Amino acid sequence: MSSICDDLRAAILQAAMQGKLTEQLPEDGNAEELLVEIKAKKEELITDGKIKKQKEVVAAINEPFDIPDTWKWVNLGELVYIYSGLAYSKKNLDEKITEEITVLRGGNIGNMSYALKEDDVKIDKKFIPKSELFLRKNQLITPAVTSQSNLGKIARIDMDYNNVVAGGFVLNIVPFIIDDDVFSKLFCYFFSSPFYKERCNEIANKSGQAFYNLNRTKLQESAFPLPPLAEQKRIVKKVDKLMARVADLEQSADALASLKKAFPDDIKASLLQAAMQGKLTEQLPEDGCTEDLLEEIKAEKEKLIAEGKIKKQKALSPIADDEIPFSIPKNWRWARIGDITFNHGQKTPEKRFSYIDVGTLNNIDHKLSDKEQIIEPEKASSRARKIVHRGDVIYATIRPYLHNICLIDRDFSEEPIASTAFAVMSPHKGIYNKYLFEALLSPDFDSYANRSDLSKGVAYPAIGEKDFFNGIIPLPPLAEQKRIVNRLDSLMQNINMVGELIASE
Repeated sequence: MSSICDDLRAAILQAAMQGKLTEQLPEDGNAEELLVEIKAKKEELITDGKIKKQKEVVAAINEPFDIPDTWKWVNLGELVYIYSGLAYSKKNLDEKITEEITVLRGGNIGNMSYALKEDDVKIDKKFIPKSELFLRKNQLITPAVTSQSNLGKIARIDMDYNNVVAGGFVLNIVPFIIDDDVFSKLFCYFFSSPFYKERCNEIANKSGQAFYNLNRTKLQESAFPLPPLAEQKRIVKKVDKLMARVADLEQSADALASLKKAFPDDIKASLLQAAMQGKLTEQLPEDGCTEDLLEEIKAEKEKLIAEGKIKKQKALSPIADDEIPFSIPKNWRWARIGDITFNHGQKTPEKRFSYIDVGTLNNIDHKLSDKEQIIEPEKASSRARKIVHRGDVIYATIRPYLHNICLIDRDFSEEPIASTAFAVMSPHKGIYNKYLFEALLSPDFDSYANRSDLSKGVAYPAIGEKDFFNGIIPLPPLAEQKRIVNRLDSLMQNINMVGELIASE
């Protein structure tokens, strides 16, 4: 159990420091602006005599992995001041203590935790050469001389101490913005990731048979991915939440299966939301504008109505500003589901058919069952009415099954007929059915479909078809729709691999 939970924590922290747990928002600005603020704070601390001026870190950064465009790779020494703890002699310990000070040892530091113990070294305050050695809130400590298994362990000090210092075999790490809880928490999380555990092993020098010295200079030269402050807050909040869930898991073995699923699902939801905001793909001038696409769809709809292939529907109202939940790229547009899709109507089955009901779908994988339900017409349910074609997207509107959504991506041995519990959508030309599928799975549309004020019924509350087709999704030009789907497919494969690795433990 502990091994699995440790792997989950490591996966969460690694995903966090790669920007995969949170979305990047334009209003956050970028890390360059924050770095300017940090440098100014550093100079202020030096001027006030609170820290010593250290040699500037100018080491080249080899970017170890991709980070979001609004983030910036920096040397660790640009963000924090690192110094050793209290060095004392055995003679100091023999003297009478008039004002007791506790010396925290490297062995007191765990994984993002520390402890003060009764058998800690005690020393008289007169041997503390400067008050800066006392541990302060938001400072971080890591063992400087330790066993290989303890390399890279780090803890964040959660209060000011006037009677505790770190020992000489401990490194004190002080963020230049020491008064901000968020950055110190973020630093503690990032430093606890597999990437930094490996980095500490790389830069440590072996001392004797069992101990390793963490090289301070090389630590300062280490690469650190710096997000804007606003996103730092979202990362810390997200990691706090996930870590709490892992802690709960350790208390209950029965919760294992749900947590193993929840971790990749959280990332999937974040990626879907980012995709719907145009953050996973580049907007290209040659794609054109969705405005032109919507005009083409209007013309196609009129043509299909004139040919008697679809019925004329009452025009849907224009999208009001207060309906729009977030900003999208300039060449995208918001569109109502009913304006960009049509359906093939209904009929009473007169011959054998392949029935698609809500139980046929898997609401985790969003796939149809491989096994067909072949029904004789005289045994057809009263709900077996909706005509579906290959390429359609179907969405179960009954609330317990709101994630029962799939793309009809295969042929059937008999004509397929779907339950009236589904909204059936055949995309107009210019609407990629796989993009529509992803948009309907996105967190924002899911919130809309689950709104209590849109719920109908008591035993099986559902969103009515009128409300469903009145729902809106962000719509890019067709070329970008396809790029988004390809990007999501690639990312989801990687996430599923992580989930499978965790599940196999």
